[in-house]
Amino acid sequence: LDTEAPTITGCPSTQTFCETDTVTWTDPTASDNCSGVTMTQIAGLPSGSIFPVGATLCTFRATDSAGNITNCNFNIIVNANPNASLSLPATQICDDDLPVTLSGGSPSGGVYSGTGVTGSTFDPIAAGAGTHVITYTFTNGSGCSDTATDSYVVDDCTRLTDLTTSALVKVYPNPTQGTFTIELIGASAANQTITIINQLGEKVYSANLVAATNTIDLSWLANGIYLIKIQGSDFNSTTQLIIQK
Repeated sequence: LDTEAPTITGCPSTQTFCETDTVTWTDPTASDNCSGVTMTQIAGLPSGSIFPVGATLCTFRATDSAGNITNCNFNIIVNANPNASLSLPATQICDDDLPVTLSGGSPSGGVYSGTGVTGSTFDPIAAGAGTHVITYTFTNGSGCSDTATDSYVVDDCTRLTDLTTSALVKVYPNPTQGTFTIELIGASAANQTITIINQLGEKVYSANLVAATNTIDLSWLANGIYLIKIQGSDFNSTTQLIIQK
């Protein structure tokens, strides 16, 4: 009469993972003093599965031909991932602006990364014109991480310093599909007139500026190079505008 239980070798130990991780292990093996021992997993998910958050008991059972059994038990512990989000407070910037401090990542305490990012600042000069994805990664106390992204659009802004004042004109984006912004820095919009002229010398747009920052829609104009003139009693500035749809 066989009363000796099988021997299990290589029973996995308790393992800890993060949510959505693929859990793997090497299945244990069994031996017995008599032939005919079998090994069966009777509890838990198989290796290669994605386990639910929490603790899951896995059990392998070795059974010999006489009905003697030995169990191998271990736990798979899965910790929840955090929920990261990123909403940058402003997403459009000029390519010669000063570095900006990054914010909008949640939960706080995460890490920003991307082209032009150093620590918690974004440098549009280092990044260059174009769209740049900013990634925010947050890792919780269990070592589980989540990421979120947002983008900065760095415009190739045209800046002209007026010769008679310290005012600065910013035109962006340039090239534009038709809608662009004119920003006066160091000058009042009062008594300032904007005129836009095509390559034939024809005036295609004229208006009085109403604020230091003005958004103008010329999407009805054809592709081409236009001349922007901003004139006032003590301020004159001229620059090119490229419409490219």
